[in-house]
Amino acid sequence: MSALVALGARLVVVGGRLRAGVVVVGTAVATVLLLATAAVPGALHAPGAPVDPVQRANTTAVLTFSLVPAVVLVMTAARTSGAARDRRSAALRLLGLTRARTVAVAAVENGLLGLVGALCGLGVFLLAAPAVDAVVAAGPGWFAAPFTVGPGTALLGVASTALASVGVAAASTVRTTRRPVADRSEATPRRSSPWRLLPAAVAVVALGLVTDRAGSAPWVRSDAGAVVLLVGAVAGAIAIAAVTPLLSTWCAALLVRSRSVTGVLAGRGLQADPAGSGRLVAGVGVAVYLVLAALAVLTSFESTPQYRYALQTIRQGPQPVLVRPAGEVQQRDVTALSAVPGVRAVVPRYDVAADGWCAPGAPCPVEVFVGTCADLGQLMAVSGCRDDRAAALTVAGYEGTENGMPADVPALATADAVDVRFGDDGPLVTVPLGDVAVQDSAATQERWVYPSSYDLFVPRSVADAAGATPTSLTVVADGGLDVRAAVADAAPPDATVLPYPMDDYEAALRVRAVVATLSAAVVAVGLLALGMVAVDRAVERRRAVARYVAVGIPGRALRAAQLAQTLVPLLVAVALAAGLGGLMVRAYAAAAGWPALRDGTQLGLVTAATLAGAVLVSLATLPAVRTRVTADLLRRE
Repeated sequence: MSALVALGARLVVVGGRLRAGVVVVGTAVATVLLLATAAVPGALHAPGAPVDPVQRANTTAVLTFSLVPAVVLVMTAARTSGAARDRRSAALRLLGLTRARTVAVAAVENGLLGLVGALCGLGVFLLAAPAVDAVVAAGPGWFAAPFTVGPGTALLGVASTALASVGVAAASTVRTTRRPVADRSEATPRRSSPWRLLPAAVAVVALGLVTDRAGSAPWVRSDAGAVVLLVGAVAGAIAIAAVTPLLSTWCAALLVRSRSVTGVLAGRGLQADPAGSGRLVAGVGVAVYLVLAALAVLTSFESTPQYRYALQTIRQGPQPVLVRPAGEVQQRDVTALSAVPGVRAVVPRYDVAADGWCAPGAPCPVEVFVGTCADLGQLMAVSGCRDDRAAALTVAGYEGTENGMPADVPALATADAVDVRFGDDGPLVTVPLGDVAVQDSAATQERWVYPSSYDLFVPRSVADAAGATPTSLTVVADGGLDVRAAVADAAPPDATVLPYPMDDYEAALRVRAVVATLSAAVVAVGLLALGMVAVDRAVERRRAVARYVAVGIPGRALRAAQLAQTLVPLLVAVALAAGLGGLMVRAYAAAAGWPALRDGTQLGLVTAATLAGAVLVSLATLPAVRTRVTADLLRRE
């Protein structure tokens, strides 16, 4: 065993500084992502504090989202110089090593580099964690505990990334040492099987089924639908890495038929190592796919009525602000609030209940509005209201709306009179009811997002006759935080001012910040993986490039061929990711009952921005294609 360890350690040196650096950097970045992911739950929730199940589900989704790029990066780094390592492993088999010992040598080689990278990642995380704590504390203040991990978690993170690197090396060595004579030769054709299309087919069928049956099949919004959606989403991610080599090979055949020097060189290069093209762009393709998944979650979150209502209150309005004086409402209070710029109306509120319609100890189902029809019209779209008679309020136009529902107490519409009581011990007044008034639910939701909950209209003259006075005021104002502040300044000094709470809006901002941060990290990791593999492939092909130069092919054509070998699988992977990601977004929205992306703008922006970054990274790696010929490069192993 010591000889195998020594041989694996020597291969670390033989593999070159480029490969060693790529593996170390890849595992270091993956370790930082893993430790940061482990630190998030402890930082967001104080020890011993109860955790809301929805928050727990959101945190779990974030953790899953964060781990995927770390796994892709470890796999990409561990397979650096994959073709050369496969030939070297085959050579060891030809020299007499058993498959198990060959796998052990490859595992030791990658394990040593992975361990060094994981320890470097741990050091970077420990140095950066206090800075992250300081930035969050100075800004949004979302952390309830320090952003850190315990010794056991840190050890587990280091071991996980190092062992993942070992596992990738061992698995690839087992796969590539079954035919050592053929695998040792550079001329052995390596073809992609059509079976690689199977994950894409599974993804399309599963996601398409959820999308198509969402409106007619109840199982779509049950646990079974969640399982089908998850299977389709995972199959889509696998399909990006599995299908890209096959489609790239088909595109390579078209390049070869073009008969141009650049096209033939690029096509033959892709055909010689189709799996390498998949490794090249897997990170970028998965990044686009995951960012689209994050956008689906964010769009669904921002489509909830509570968020749209909170957003309306700080943008276009209208917004309600409740003002509750310590004593009785005075006319001067109404006048002062009405004079505030941006205030549309001031609606008095009474402490009133419908007697005989409320069960003891339970919320009363009948909400009574006392005032004028003009005041009522500020809070709902209503027709049939008259200031000289009381009326039950029915609801129309709620079918097909997001939040609409019929009247809570339909029996009110057939009642002849209702007893109302002002205050806890006020007089009981019998109010005769006239023809019903009708709330237009759709129009009310258009203005207020939610329908009004009032069930009974009582004219203000009834309250005046009973000697009742308003106990609070609803200020209907334009949107904006400045209007809120102005209303609070104009309110009586002893009054309680209650604008609509901003919890939903702040929660959406937190989700948006998390999605933006993770999306940027995912894209950055994907581009890093692309850059690492592109440089590695350019270095690995220097012998072939030297032979091309020796027979007279110009360096410009060779660089163009290298760029084409990067761009073809890149375009294939991004197209797959955009197509499958768009289907996943629609399936997720259908299963959740929320709207999907309203248009293709976000999809196009994500795809275009990632593709542009990938092209720039590809162009930056072209200097690695050296056209200087040396005797060593012309020598065949």
